[in-house]
Amino acid sequence: MMKIRYAHIGLLLVSVLFGACNLNKNPFNSEAFPVLETLKMFDITENSVTVRGRILNLGSEPVTDHGFVWSRLESPALPNDGHGSLGKATTEGEFSFVITELKPGLTYYVRAYARTAERLVYAAPVRFRSGGSNHIVIERFEPLMGTWGDTLYIYGRNFGENQSLIRAYMGGEFMKIVSAKDGIQLTCIVPEGAQGDSVPIKVVSPGHGEATSSRMFKLIGPEVSSIEPTEGNFSTLLTIRGKRFDERLEYNKVLIGGKESEILDGNTDWLQARIPPELDHSPATVMVERRLSTDSAEEKFRILPPQILALSSEKLQLGDTLTITGLNFHPLPGQNHVMFDIRQAEVVDASVDALKVKVPEGPYQRRRFPLSLEIFGNTTQSQMLLTLNKWVQKPDLPLALSGAIAFVLEGRVFMGLGNGNGGNVKDFWTYSSATSNWSWVSSLPGEERQQAFAFTIGEYAYIGGGSNNGHFLNDFWQYHAANNSWQRLADIPGPKGKKVAFELNGEGYVLNYLNGEQGFWKYDAAQARWVAGPTFQFDGLYHAPEVGFSIGGAGYVIGMMGDRFDGECWQYKPELDQWQRMGDLPRYSAGMRIQVFQGNAYALVGHRLERNIYVYDHASDSWSFYDYFGGSTRYGCATWVESGRMYVGGGVLENRSRTSELWEYEPNP
Repeated sequence: MMKIRYAHIGLLLVSVLFGACNLNKNPFNSEAFPVLETLKMFDITENSVTVRGRILNLGSEPVTDHGFVWSRLESPALPNDGHGSLGKATTEGEFSFVITELKPGLTYYVRAYARTAERLVYAAPVRFRSGGSNHIVIERFEPLMGTWGDTLYIYGRNFGENQSLIRAYMGGEFMKIVSAKDGIQLTCIVPEGAQGDSVPIKVVSPGHGEATSSRMFKLIGPEVSSIEPTEGNFSTLLTIRGKRFDERLEYNKVLIGGKESEILDGNTDWLQARIPPELDHSPATVMVERRLSTDSAEEKFRILPPQILALSSEKLQLGDTLTITGLNFHPLPGQNHVMFDIRQAEVVDASVDALKVKVPEGPYQRRRFPLSLEIFGNTTQSQMLLTLNKWVQKPDLPLALSGAIAFVLEGRVFMGLGNGNGGNVKDFWTYSSATSNWSWVSSLPGEERQQAFAFTIGEYAYIGGGSNNGHFLNDFWQYHAANNSWQRLADIPGPKGKKVAFELNGEGYVLNYLNGEQGFWKYDAAQARWVAGPTFQFDGLYHAPEVGFSIGGAGYVIGMMGDRFDGECWQYKPELDQWQRMGDLPRYSAGMRIQVFQGNAYALVGHRLERNIYVYDHASDSWSFYDYFGGSTRYGCATWVESGRMYVGGGVLENRSRTSELWEYEPNP
C-alpha cells in the first residue's frame, strides 16, 4: 500500500467539475451533494507527487470524510484502490496530499472524494505520469519576487545538460535561459509577458519530463513615488516619478481619475502624460499600470478652479451665442455648467480658455444677474449681465389658471380666482417681483369663480361678478390688504350676466349684460352704494362686453361685432355722463386683455390676436400694431403693471391646456 506522507487544506478558486456515486438517495438532489474537484498536480517525481483537490460546496449534509483515491485504472474507487483520508470536512476550500512510493515512469489516475452519511461523491479524475529516475525536480528558486527583466535562479535536479533544449516558463510565458549549470541550476530572465501578482515556474526538458514549482513567484509592478505638479488645468503636462516603469512607453498605461492619459515621454523612472479630456472629477487619483500591475500616487491631481476673465457682451439677447474667455475651463462642453440666473445654458463649444454658450430663453428671476460657471464643484461668477429682450419668461405661477384676476394694492401684486385643471378656485396669492416668489395670502369667502372683475380705490380692492358652474354671479366684495380681510358689500344691481369694469376718478364702474339686457352702474365707495348710469346699444351683432379699461380721464368698453372680427369700442366720459362710439380695435378676440401701461392701452393675449399686440392712442383715437407677445398664443390670462413692467400670467394655450407661465415686459430694458 502507498503511504500518505502529509496533508493540508488551502483555498483556491477554480472551475467546477465533479462526478458522483449515490447511496440510497436521489442523485439529482444537488442541494444535498458536496461538490468538489481534482486540481493540477505539483512536484511530480519518480516516486512521489503532490495531489490537490477542492471542496466547492459542502452541501446540506455533514461531510464525514474526504480525501483522494488513485489507481492505474481510469476510475479509481474506494475501498479497493489506493486512498488517503483527511477525515471530516467543515469548510469549503483546497486540500492536498503527498503520495509516495510511486513506481517510476507510469501513468496514474487520481480523484478527490467526499462522503456523507448517505452519499459518496467523486470529482472527475486527473491523469499524471510519475517521473523516471531522471525526472526534473524544482527544489527552489530565488529571488521569490521581482519584476520584468530581473534575473531569476532556479535550483533542482535533472534539468539536463543541453541548454538549447531546456525550456523555462513563468505563468505560461517563455523565459530566456541565460545559463544552465550541471543540470541543477538555471539562470533566467523574468519575461515581459508575465502577468498577474503570483505566477508559477515551470521547467521542461526532453527525456526529463516537466516540473512546476509548488511556490509562486511574486511579480512586483511599477511604483509611483510622486507627481508634479499636483494641480493645474487640462493643458497641464503631468510628470510621474517612480520605479519599474517600462522603457517602451506603449507598455505603460497612465490613468488619471480612471481615464486613460496620453503618454508623451519617459523612461523606467519617470513618465510625462497629458490630463485626459474625459476626466470627470477632481481631485483625481494618478495610477500607472504595467502588465496588469498597478500603483498609485499618494497625492491626487486637482483641477484648478475656473476663472472668468471676459465676456463677448454684457448685454444679452435670449437665444444668442455668448463667448466666455478665462482660465481652467473643461475641454468637454458638458462638463462646464453655466447658469444665467436660474437657467442652465447649453455649452456649444469648449476649450481650456474659452466657452461658447447659447443664452437660454428663460424663465428668469431677474433681468440683471451675474453669469456663473461651475466645474467639479468650483464656482465663479462674471460681472452683471443685462437681458435686452423686452419679454422675459419668469418663474411660474403657483397654479395653472385661466380667467384669473390681478390687481396692485399698496405696492403689492395680488392674483387669484380663475379656473385650474381641477375646477374653479377662490384662492389669492401675492407676488414679489424682487424675488419672483409667490405666497398664498387668502381665499375669497364667496363662491369659486372665473372671469371676475377687480378694481382698486385707495387702500381697498373690489372684486365681483364672474361665473361658476355655468351661472353668473352678482356678489361684490371688498378686500383690505393691510389686515388681509374680506367684507361682502351690496350685490351688483341688474341681471346676473357677464360683467366688465373699470376704475375712474376714484369710483368703480360696472357694465352688466345678459341676453340683450344691459345695466351700467357706478359704485360710490364713500357712500357704499350703487348708482345707475347711462347705457348704450352696440352697433354690431353684440354678444357680450369683453373687457373694460380707463385712460385719459375716460372709461372704455370693447365688445364683439358679431359680423366682423373688429372690436367695437365705446368710451364713457363721466363729466358728460354719456357713451360715445370710438375707433374699432382692428382685431377683436374673446379672452383678450387690455392693460394700461405707461400712458397707453395695449390689447394682447387673445387667440384671434395670436401673438400680436395693438396699442391705443386715446389722444388720436387710433389703434395700431405695436409688437409681438413673447410667448405663444393664449387667452384668458391675468395681467398687471408693477414697478414699470407689465406682466402676463396663466391662460389657455392653443392646445386648450392651461399654463402657469408668467411673462414680464419691459419696453426699454
